[in-house]
Amino acid sequence: MIKVYFSRNRQGKLTSFTVQGHAGFAPHGEDIVCSAVSAIAQTTVYGMDRVLGINPQVQVREGFLECKIPERDLSPEELEKIELLLETMLVGLQEIQKDYSDCILIEDHKSKV
Repeated sequence: MIKVYFSRNRQGKLTSFTVQGHAGFAPHGEDIVCSAVSAIAQTTVYGMDRVLGINPQVQVREGFLECKIPERDLSPEELEKIELLLETMLVGLQEIQKDYSDCILIEDHKSKV
């Protein structure tokens, strides 16, 4: 199963996401669920980097991708654009989860601090 964790700050803004695991829907290289989730997650990271010019902190390894918003001061406009990308990613993954709920689990956590 693919597990996707989103973290939010106290204001409810997304600050990071982690994608880990494999869907197990089909054999490696043929798994449309893994491919779809990977494409959405990677496109979000590329969008931050190549479109917005903001370099997120990213860790990647087999079956794992973690992306954290940089801790440097960002302008309100930059934060708004990042939020749009991340919320769009969340919506896309939720749509996949509707049809493949046995292959993907999404958790959306708001900070209590």
